[in-house]
Amino acid sequence: MPSKPRAAHDHYPTRDTRAITALLSQEAQRFSGTTIWEPSVGAGHLAEPMIAAGHTVIGSDLVDYGWPGTVVLDWYDVRVAPCPVIICNPPYIDMNTRGGGRWLRHLQQMQGWRYASFLLSWDWCAGRRNGLEELIEEFPFNYVYCLRFKVDFTGAGRPMHRSGWFTWDRDSDADRQIRFLNPPPKHHG
Repeated sequence: MPSKPRAAHDHYPTRDTRAITALLSQEAQRFSGTTIWEPSVGAGHLAEPMIAAGHTVIGSDLVDYGWPGTVVLDWYDVRVAPCPVIICNPPYIDMNTRGGGRWLRHLQQMQGWRYASFLLSWDWCAGRRNGLEELIEEFPFNYVYCLRFKVDFTGAGRPMHRSGWFTWDRDSDADRQIRFLNPPPKHHG
């Protein structure tokens, strides 16, 4: 059975905000008072909860998907990050074996960042083809937050896979630690 074609520019919005809310509950203190760059901002599904939590966000994307203030910018044209913290759900095709980890390779070469956390499929780190295995060995993440819930990326109520926040933290000496995030509590109102 042929696979479905991927969305243009591999644009799959993170409509389920529980993933970013959970990450912020654990990591916000690490970048309190620091501007966060969301380089695949889309319509702002991750940016808005970060702003609501009191953070300043620079949102950029290859295409303007409607988030106010979007800077139309190609990730691969950036040599120096506009701020030291990067948080996003990157285009998976550029992170996985099919893309040879191209997005991560660019992060490795980029200057000006201290902390980067990418929302990825839990099995991303098991990729071995097209140089991804070697890239992960040479540029390992410090830790990953395994989400103890499935993220509903499509909003259809049928989350497909487990995800985690894979984190590169230049101020940490952690080496491929696994940490866990439970779903944030539901708010009734």
